Amino acid sequence: NGLTDKIVTLKDFLLTFGAKNLTFAIELKDSGAAEIVADLIRKYDLQKKTTVTSFKYDALCRVREYAPELKTGYLTGVVDEAMLARMCADGIDELCPKAAIVTAENVRIWHRMGFNVRAWGVADESLMRRVYEAGADGMTVNFPDRLFQYVNGYRDY
Repeated sequence: NGLTDKIVTLKDFLLTFGAKNLTFAIELKDSGAAEIVADLIRKYDLQKKTTVTSFKYDALCRVREYAPELKTGYLTGVVDEAMLARMCADGIDELCPKAAIVTAENVRIWHRMGFNVRAWGVADESLMRRVYEAGADGMTVNFPDRLFQYVNGYRDY
């Protein structure tokens, strides 16, 4: 059909959406990108509205060392006391657990420890509702329109 998809760079994304009333969770897939991503966030003055997340704990430590003003979030499928203690010691701001392990009791514990809680792996609407009702601060979903409708109490939801 002659159409091609353009891969948007982080710079283009931040230029387009940075001035909007949005918050960002930017996931590092590679530890080596920590400084580059931090520099772009600083360049567009988005430090207060951005959390840098990763499944790679060392990437978050690099961000904390290079740009201590940036919020960081650890994406994980397993949460245990040793990991939580390490996150506290290293100044990680956000716990990003797999949605399946999010419960109201866990969220209360994690909040008391000082973590923002943003779940990932929300694959269906029943899990979305469960994570929301548990008190998580946010979640990654592929259907934000339905989350918006649910959170805002639309009757036809």
